Amino acid sequence: MRSLHKIVNVTSSNLHFTRLVKYKISQFLMQNKSICQLQHYKLKNFS
Repeated sequence: MRSLHKIVNVTSSNLHFTRLVKYKISQFLMQNKSICQLQHYKLKNFS
């Protein structure tokens, strides 16, 4: 019974971790996207 509880705890923490990682990755991608767009915009304006 105790071990089952342990497994559930580990699973839920893993889920939380995965969610956090996905969130961080999406944030990072969004930032990269905006940086790329910004640079593209600058290039367009300079030429």
